[in-house]
Amino acid sequence: MEKNWLIRTKNNHILGPVSKQKVRELLEKGSIKADDELSSGNGYWFFVREKELVDKYVIGDIPQGFNPVMEAETVLAKGAVQEIGDTMVPNEGDLEYPDLGESNSKVPEDDDLEYPTMSSDEIGEEEDTLSKLREKASKKKK
Repeated sequence: MEKNWLIRTKNNHILGPVSKQKVRELLEKGSIKADDELSSGNGYWFFVREKELVDKYVIGDIPQGFNPVMEAETVLAKGAVQEIGDTMVPNEGDLEYPDLGESNSKVPEDDDLEYPTMSSDEIGEEEDTLSKLREKASKKKK
């Protein structure tokens, strides 16, 4: 018996591969909930609550087709994508940086990235604030 069904729980745990018969048993027992998902081989994921898909693919004998997203034609490449073995490789022009035109953004100077120095008054204020926070924390512990 072919074990090619996967179960993805609501918590995104993948169970399987299991046989279609095992999926049917789990559905009958109520072990698989409505928010869980099912998929066969390279098929697409569908929720258990999608009754018509469960009836069609799990209960019925219709094999689930390919994943339309995985098999979709590429729209990101300018031209055709060439296949080298099992790997799809974009054309050379698709690997170039796009022309973004003139940029009006200002690059920060080196001194803009340095941590600002604090005056002695500012340091004193920070220390006072820190002392007050420590005092409050010690009172709460008591």
